[in-house]
Amino acid sequence: MASDNTDISHSLGCACPLLNFVPANPVCFQPANTFQLWKIRYPASAAFPTGEPEICSQVELAYAATLQMNRDRFLYLRRSCRRILGAYMAVAPAAVYIEYGPKGKPYIAWPTPAPQFNLSHSGDLCLLAISPHTEIGLDVEQIKPRATMLAIAKRMFDPKITDRLLRMSEPQQIVAFYCYWTRLEAKTKAKGSGLFDLNFNSTVLPMQEYSFIPAAGYIGCIAGCSNQLPSPAQWQTLDLNC
Repeated sequence: MASDNTDISHSLGCACPLLNFVPANPVCFQPANTFQLWKIRYPASAAFPTGEPEICSQVELAYAATLQMNRDRFLYLRRSCRRILGAYMAVAPAAVYIEYGPKGKPYIAWPTPAPQFNLSHSGDLCLLAISPHTEIGLDVEQIKPRATMLAIAKRMFDPKITDRLLRMSEPQQIVAFYCYWTRLEAKTKAKGSGLFDLNFNSTVLPMQEYSFIPAAGYIGCIAGCSNQLPSPAQWQTLDLNC
């Protein structure tokens, strides 16, 4: 479900809906071959319950062991994603076998056929998108000033977009930068490539992208095949933590 956010939409010159996330528990939620966007927030206390069987893979646990910071956060988010994906496919969370593409894009190798999914996190917010059919890419960013913003824009964006940013007021410029950045990231992730493998205006793979606001102070984007990606009004937007 979505409602229009007039201020940001006016700044960007395009619709950027504020999404309304409905409380949902993946254990009891029954999907119907739908496009879903889940909001997952890292709680103040996220200790794994003592005595419960581990549902993360050995690969995920080994990676978590290398982290100097945010180890508990990483495992909490991975466990949450597994619970949601398992419920979506009606299998045990630990049975979801996740592989990674050449550039690190995750995909479900078993069971098959499987939905496409992508996740992104920024600040204390994580989003998980699940598509029943088309390849998708997802990015979310916390909107905050960034000293290198314009330098990044000049390096990564089309010159016309950079010129547009330079003509904006600073508050508009910050929001617009993250809008364009999340679009670039989402399209790159949908293609399963690296940032320098995909030109911002590439027409090699026709794509549709939708910008949206998942929470106050954040902006996100989902990109996918132009004739298969539903609009935000058709998404099921679900909140794991409510």
